[in-house]
Amino acid sequence: MSIIPVMTIVKPPLSPRHSPEWLRKYALATAAQKGLEIDSPGFESLHTSVQSAFRRVFRAVAFDIDGTLTKLDSHEIDPTVAHAVAGLLQRGVHVFLVTGRGQTSTRLAARFIRDETRISSWYLRRLACVALNGVIFLATNGQGEADFLGTEETLVEDIPDCGRLISAIEAAISHLPSVKVEPKTHSIRIVVRLAHELDNVRRLLEQTLSPWIETCSDLCLSSGKYGPVYSLSLSRSNKRAALELIAKRLGISSDFILRIGDQGQEGGNDYELLDSSSGFSVGEVSKSFSGCFPVFDDDFKAGMRAAEATRTLTSQVNLLPSISLSSVWTDSNYRELMTFGKLAVTRSREEDYTTTQRLQVKLRYLIGSTSPHGVTSQLRIDDIFDPLSGAVRFRDWEFLELPSQSPATLFFSAKLRSAPRKARAPHLAWSMYSDTGRLLRGPNYYYALSRAGTTDLKEYFDIVTALVDSAQAGIASLISEQPTLGLFKLLLAYADNLRNAFIQLQHLAFLRDLSRPELSFTTTSKAYHGLLYPHTAQHFRILLNPDWAWRAGLQRYVRALGSIRSAFESLCTTLLSTPELSGSSIRDWRESDHFLQNVAAVQLGLHEFLQRGELLQSSAIGCGLVYGGTELPAIAEAVGQSRSVTINAAFAQLSIYRSREVGEKVRSGDNTYIEEFLLQKNRIAVVGATGMPSVVSPK
Repeated sequence: MSIIPVMTIVKPPLSPRHSPEWLRKYALATAAQKGLEIDSPGFESLHTSVQSAFRRVFRAVAFDIDGTLTKLDSHEIDPTVAHAVAGLLQRGVHVFLVTGRGQTSTRLAARFIRDETRISSWYLRRLACVALNGVIFLATNGQGEADFLGTEETLVEDIPDCGRLISAIEAAISHLPSVKVEPKTHSIRIVVRLAHELDNVRRLLEQTLSPWIETCSDLCLSSGKYGPVYSLSLSRSNKRAALELIAKRLGISSDFILRIGDQGQEGGNDYELLDSSSGFSVGEVSKSFSGCFPVFDDDFKAGMRAAEATRTLTSQVNLLPSISLSSVWTDSNYRELMTFGKLAVTRSREEDYTTTQRLQVKLRYLIGSTSPHGVTSQLRIDDIFDPLSGAVRFRDWEFLELPSQSPATLFFSAKLRSAPRKARAPHLAWSMYSDTGRLLRGPNYYYALSRAGTTDLKEYFDIVTALVDSAQAGIASLISEQPTLGLFKLLLAYADNLRNAFIQLQHLAFLRDLSRPELSFTTTSKAYHGLLYPHTAQHFRILLNPDWAWRAGLQRYVRALGSIRSAFESLCTTLLSTPELSGSSIRDWRESDHFLQNVAAVQLGLHEFLQRGELLQSSAIGCGLVYGGTELPAIAEAVGQSRSVTINAAFAQLSIYRSREVGEKVRSGDNTYIEEFLLQKNRIAVVGATGMPSVVSPK
């Protein structure tokens, strides 16, 4: 079973928003747009609602189409907005097109987004549509061309005695030749081509509907605008009711769905949808204190409209896909998890095959065409790494074939000083026996786990010091040897144990900085640039760079360890003088502890970002979630360097381990812990290439 490493790539933060001053300016501009008095009792309610809207972490977006995604006074989707929608889908955000259009016209709009952006079917599965103002739901089940929005579901019952109602409406408007009645699926549309006739037609409809409302109280009448044409729609639902139904199915609270429309005025077909602190209008607004906010740029001069406003708003709010399951478990959750599991297995095998090929090429150049396991081209990853733990693994006969007096062989054969006298198997310090062979990870690797509560910082630092010194001597002794698979694995075992120690030290440095009131993260930066990254870069090149030469590469590694040794001594002095740290600060184990798997995962993720063109305009930040993802930013920087992409490292702490409060929230499906992390309690510590750390809000 492979574990997914915990890392995300985020773009550098833009200009600061959502400050108290910015939010108050937004509320003042909103009050002016709505025609509300600033000194009225309702202004503070409006101000609170604006704060809630911009501090909320939205999980999905519901867009109206006409007037929202289209060019001003046009039926055509704005291409720049189409790309913004595609970007949301690629980030994992669910998108709903909620419109008064019919099924055919709605599908045409969605197809334009697909064809304009050339987004893959994998991301398009997150796009769904609600047509006819809440009557029809369109979704995609499958990845074929015919599957795109091919599933159609009627969400409401038909209007009672619909045929007689249509006849009554036609009689009421018979003196208005420009007005046309169109029967639709479980709804009626009245098209009004002259704007000055709209209010009169609405009054006539309300009079006609009185007898029907007595027996069908859920009839909804709403108005909309499609390019230059106005319309009135009549059905037993509206956009808001349909959205709440779909949100419940997905396990997303409707309060966490951003709603964007243009007909937010009383009677508009977006009125109910936008009458919420999650609602924004890029056209007409209501007088509500609690929702239907206009959209402004940072100058707050005038309300923005149509596609331009939609683009601006999606960059201002907090949009983050849901990363925990709803507490309400459904059969659809289970089916989706099974589907994801099937796809993950397929993708994992593809990447495993690619990584194996790279490793075979590397070894073919390094040791030749044959090895003790047969021809080099037939080597598998598990000939080197234990598939369960990620440790370098030797079969018993392999270890016996190593040079017995080599410093490297002797190091991994050394016994623990406190080993029990009558133990059946030797208690080795840096390796252990398993049913699949000898793993070159021992009790010292799992220091906190093997000491069972008797950990001591000074003792651990002494162990790491001995490891670094022995590694320098052992690796130097390999320079004069001819490379073989066994010696290559000994080298990787040294790198694996050093890697583990430097991850622990990086974590301790981060903990120290978290305890400082100034939150400068200088120790975190020193640990990263002095230990973790330089060693990770060496480890990565040793493992997968086909141009890495044995003698020259080992000489560079020994020199790098010399520099790391100096940085390590300085870091230890700082950490030992920190009263907040103790032996209990050393973590027991990591979930993602297979270096090659982590490299493969980062390579795959970076490839996806490059394919989507998201890392072309600026550098990116590789943010590792400590403790489990501590090494991933260093891997990302090393991989990025090999592909001429600048990745700056960052660290953040978001974990349910050792936090009962957060763990209970996750298990209950309460997503507020993410909002608390993003907006209140934590910051991302960026330790960029300059070596000067900075602290940013992860909005």
